[in-house]
Amino acid sequence: GLSAFLTTSEGEKVDNPRYLKRSANKLRSAQKSLSRKQKSSNRRKKAVQRVARIHERVTRQRRGFCHRVSRDLVSRFGRIAIEDLNVRRMARGRFAKSINDAAWSLFAFYLTYKAENAGSEVVRVDPAYSSQECPRCGHIQRKELSERQHQCSRCHLSLDRDHAAALVVQDRAFRPGRRGMSDEEFTLCS
Repeated sequence: GLSAFLTTSEGEKVDNPRYLKRSANKLRSAQKSLSRKQKSSNRRKKAVQRVARIHERVTRQRRGFCHRVSRDLVSRFGRIAIEDLNVRRMARGRFAKSINDAAWSLFAFYLTYKAENAGSEVVRVDPAYSSQECPRCGHIQRKELSERQHQCSRCHLSLDRDHAAALVVQDRAFRPGRRGMSDEEFTLCS
């Protein structure tokens, strides 16, 4: 979700830093100032540079954050599972600005190449229904985006929605026989 940048299967959350949102006031005033400048004047060139510097600062902050978090995860875990999100498609919706500000694609890229260099494994998992599936029994229960708590009607498991989704992603990546099929049967079917 957008409230947390990521949630591990252990329930640990990394807050979403929202760098663009933090710099919005500075950016707004710089862009206003730019729009008032006369075309092809020296003051306009300086105003353009000021807007560009703000955007560059936000970009550097995002990259630094993604580097720090990906390095931390790779150093702590040997096997990492992430959802194979279609961020481009998600960024067309109503949360486009927040999704782009989170820089999930950049984070996935950094995580993948750092894991390869460290000898770790990154597994991309199909994200379909991961936040609606129960990590204990596998029952899919539809939820609105505003529902932040997972309450299973079948096994009565109660967890934070993001934590439950992280457990489902972990199970999909590393326990193929979870859905009533033993590991041997899964190997024979594959």
